[in-house]
Amino acid sequence: MTEPQFPFALPIGTQISGYEIVRVLGVGGFGITYEGFNPVTRRRAAIKEFFPRGIASRENATQVVFSRQDNDVVSWALERFRRSTTELCDFRHPNIVEVLNYVPANETGYMFMEQVEGETLETWLRKKNGPPTMEEMRIILEPVCDALDYVHSRKFIHRDIAPDNIMIRQDGRPMLIDFGAIKIIAQTAQTRAASGRSYGVAKQHYSPPEQMDEDAELDPRADVYALGAVLYRAVTGQPPVDADKRKNDLILKGADSYVSVAQASRIPLSESVINVIDRSLALKPAERPSSIAEFRAGMMEEGFATAVIAPAVTTLVEPMP
Repeated sequence: MTEPQFPFALPIGTQISGYEIVRVLGVGGFGITYEGFNPVTRRRAAIKEFFPRGIASRENATQVVFSRQDNDVVSWALERFRRSTTELCDFRHPNIVEVLNYVPANETGYMFMEQVEGETLETWLRKKNGPPTMEEMRIILEPVCDALDYVHSRKFIHRDIAPDNIMIRQDGRPMLIDFGAIKIIAQTAQTRAASGRSYGVAKQHYSPPEQMDEDAELDPRADVYALGAVLYRAVTGQPPVDADKRKNDLILKGADSYVSVAQASRIPLSESVINVIDRSLALKPAERPSSIAEFRAGMMEEGFATAVIAPAVTTLVEPMP
């Protein structure tokens, strides 16, 4: 039966393409993510159901229903969701969660992804006794930088980098999960739907200001901003001031409320690291490092060698949707 805290989720035990729904991993404004288990192959998968809040509802426990007047926009969104799955299936990188399949069912679509066992970077940071060292953060973020370089080389932007979208596997390998492109599709569907409801795709404290502008063309510097915010949160214990608040403070108070990482950091930082974090978090894209490669160069120090870090605690945590 459906878990009580997730009234719109598929009932536990529902089958989709040979996989049984085991539990709900997360619910957002754009969909529901489940853990699925295939009893024949004994493989597990994370299954993302396209279920945009506000315009979708459930009928007969499984069927997803939309208003008839939203048929055109829903058809567009589902086709774009399918195409995005095709594009993400082409990604082959050891630090990017693998997208496995797309299945149309229950009048909606399902994206099947590799089930990553481990804990989020946010959980890892909270469980540590004290702040991480820069060496620990480089070991985690260096592979993430490599993954983002790969994404950008394929003309994609992640759009949703944050500590809860970086998983640390049980073997210590960091993984990028949950690309924000799927949220863009759902947001567009919500905006165009007759209901007119919309849920923003910007992540508080981590998204750059231009991501809140529906007409803005994002480039790699949007991901640079988010990556700088991740490193800021790690070394200070708190994320930077949200970009929207900073913009409002500039207008209303005449001053940016951003606090330099040099003042907020709980560990000693080199001038190079301070410079790259503060520049990455500039409100104007032109003032940020122009690429992940430039960010990485500022984060690295001479003589540093890449290694693998073990998670502080090896308990399993649920991936964020």
